[in-house]
Formats: sequence, C-alpha cells, structure tokens
Amino acid sequence: MNDRNLIKLAPHADATEALSGPAAEQVLQQIRDFNQQRVSNLDLQEWRLDGATLSGLNLQRASLRGAQLLNVEIGDADLDGTWLDHAALNGVRFQPRKHTGLSLQGSELLAVHLDQAGFEGANFQQTRIQDASARQGSYSVSNFAGSQIAACDFSGAEFATCSFSGATLRDVRFDGATFSRTNLQSKSFENVSLQGATLSECDLSGADLRSVQLRDAVVNCANFKGANLSGLDLTGAQFIDVNFQGADLRGAQIAKAQFKGCDLNGVLLDRG
Repeated sequence: MNDRNLIKLAPHADATEALSGPAAEQVLQQIRDFNQQRVSNLDLQEWRLDGATLSGLNLQRASLRGAQLLNVEIGDADLDGTWLDHAALNGVRFQPRKHTGLSLQGSELLAVHLDQAGFEGANFQQTRIQDASARQGSYSVSNFAGSQIAACDFSGAEFATCSFSGATLRDVRFDGATFSRTNLQSKSFENVSLQGATLSECDLSGADLRSVQLRDAVVNCANFKGANLSGLDLTGAQFIDVNFQGADLRGAQIAKAQFKGCDLNGVLLDRG
C-alpha cells in the first residue's frame, strides 16, 4: 500500500469520535461523490463508523487501516483490494457475496457475520477472529497464518489452497466443511470439530490433533506424518491414501474407521 496514491476526504468535525447518523451520512456522501468520478482509492484510515450502511459504495483499493467499524452493514459494497489491516470490526455484517484481495492482517473481528460470504486471495494473517458466524462461506487462496480463531462457526464452509500455519484454533466448528490443498499445521487445536468434514490433499504433518473431533470425516491424499491423534474417536472416518508415517494413534478408536491405501510405517499403536 502506498499512502501517496490515496485520496483524502474532507476532514470531519472530530476525528476522535465515532461517526453515526447524519455525520456518517456526510462521509458516505463524499465517498459516493468520488465514486461518481470513478475514484475509489480513498484514505479512510483510522475512521470510526457506528451503525453505518456501506451498500452501493466502491471501496476498491481504499485504505481503512486502523479503522473501527461497529455494527456496520457492508451490504453490497465493493471491497476488492481494500486494506482493513489492524482494524477493529465489531458486529459487522457481510452479505453473501465474493470479495477479492481484501486484507485484514492484524485486525480484530468480533461477533462478525460472514455466513455465505466469499473471499478470494484474502489476508487474515495475525488476525483475531472471535464469536464469528461464518457458515457456508468460501475461502480460496486465503491466508490465516498466525491467526487466533475462537468460538467461531465455520460449518459447511469451503477452503481451497488456504493456510492456517501457526494459527491458534479454540472452540471452532468446521462440521461438514471442505478443505482442499490447505495447510492445517496450526499451532494448536483446542476443542475443534471437523465432524463430517472432507479434507483433500491437506497438510497436517506434526499437528497435535488430540482435541479434534474427526468422526465421519473423509480424508483423501492428506499428510498426517508425525501427527498426534492419540485418544481420538475416529468412528465413521474414512482415510484414503493418507500418509500416517510416525503418527501417534495410541488409544484412538479406529475399529470403525476405514484406512485404504494409507502409509502406516512407524505408526504408534496400542500393544496387544
């Protein structure tokens, strides 16, 4: 991001106070006026909006770095290539539409609504996401590395070519979700549910999965080399062409799981 390429809006009365009501509408009207001139690369850094609706706005390549958005409705606003790094989003609602190249690196997303929203090439690195509803969303080529995700529901979501490397996951539901070519070498999994999920060509090598629910999951061509699955209930799970070299399956309930074409060299199992 080059700040020199950003267009500044006219200053509002008090930049330290959250804009709502008529004051927010004045700001939004400025944005509409710029949009009519086909200008969207606006400088909205550290702006504070409370209860505003962004429908109809073109914010492509705009910078909202450090912004604070409280109970804001994104609506059909165009956020392609928008910078929301180190921002605070609380109670923000996204519509079921696709956003490309949105950056939320280092931001805080609390109680946001992301159901059925789509993100392509999104940057969630080092982002804190808590109490979010993100059911049936779609994420492609998106980066969650180093993020902290807690008390969130991603049930039925789709992840393609994403990375959760070094992420911390706690009390997160991915039930029925689909992961393909995704790095799931997270720093920690605590009470994470992948029940009925589908994982294809994913990397979980070395991951500590002792607090993960994998019942009825379908896993294809994945890498579990050196992973710790000890004590897990794998009832109904299907593992096809999975690399389990050196994985720990001691105490795991595997009697009703299916293993087809898997590499089990060096797997740790209960004796006897």
